[in-house]
Amino acid sequence: MSEKELRDALLKQNGAGHAGPLEAELTALQRLVDAEQRRMRRLTIWVIIVWGVWLLMIIAGLGAPMLAYQSARSDRPVPPTTPSVETTQPAAAATDQSHRRARQVPLYGVIIGCLVFALVLALPIAGVVLLIMMILGRRTASTNRIRASVAALEAKLRVLELKQPPSAK
Repeated sequence: MSEKELRDALLKQNGAGHAGPLEAELTALQRLVDAEQRRMRRLTIWVIIVWGVWLLMIIAGLGAPMLAYQSARSDRPVPPTTPSVETTQPAAAATDQSHRRARQVPLYGVIIGCLVFALVLALPIAGVVLLIMMILGRRTASTNRIRASVAALEAKLRVLELKQPPSAK
């Protein structure tokens, strides 16, 4: 068997026979890389959402008492300039008003308060876990992207090597 016949047989065997599966494998590898990139994009969005919600809760937690204080301060009645009935009544009436029964907080308010408190504590933990997952996932995705590029280049070189005439080798 001559060298030319051997080359033609190899080209028929490896070049034409494996071009389809090779392209299919490279396409599957590219789909895998694309899926990892989409997953990393979703994970990045979740990290931003979790940290943003936590930051908004902290701002609301600090701002709400300030707003309530300002609102209570502005709703305070102006002291009367002339003596009223309340100021001329005996001290017993004033003590009766001060010993009123304390206002009870409804049960749903307590439950919501506990849930908000738990959420304020849990969101940073979830944010850190998601951030670590995102960093490790991005590393894995970039490593797989590099591996896919190297595999594609290697496959193209193999195909080119098979198509080269024997005199050029």
